[in-house]
Amino acid sequence: MFVIKDDNLPSNEWRLGRIFDTAAIIDLCTSTSSMDASVASAYPLPTTNAGDEGIRTATTRSKFDEAIKLEVVFKIAPKVWIRTPIRALSESVVEKFWELPLADERFNRPATISLILGDDVYPKAIQPGFHMVDEGLPVAQKTVFGWILSGTCTQV
Repeated sequence: MFVIKDDNLPSNEWRLGRIFDTAAIIDLCTSTSSMDASVASAYPLPTTNAGDEGIRTATTRSKFDEAIKLEVVFKIAPKVWIRTPIRALSESVVEKFWELPLADERFNRPATISLILGDDVYPKAIQPGFHMVDEGLPVAQKTVFGWILSGTCTQV
């Protein structure tokens, strides 16, 4: 969940309209966190220009622990759309991860991701905890946002 922080308002005046529940991926190979321009236009935050690029700062919050907050600087990109997973995963795959508090409970349904958390966020987000359920399934890794899944799923 991304909590949009408006520095012009005291925290007790933040409105529900400034909280966005947004899906993101963590990509260690991306050097800078990025936000799709269409998503950026929906967030009521000032943009700082650095050359030809726009930059916005947002505060991310864990849905499991409101005390955990990370400030992220996003580069505004013209098109950040990642479709994942490519096809829906079966309920038998979902059941393998039922005991983990997942960052995305709908991980098995194809969705368009418009936010990328890059290697600038990775060390702050990852926590100790790695879980391999079965051969042919994604692995689970613990983060401040909940458990995330990564890797190929060859089970049907």
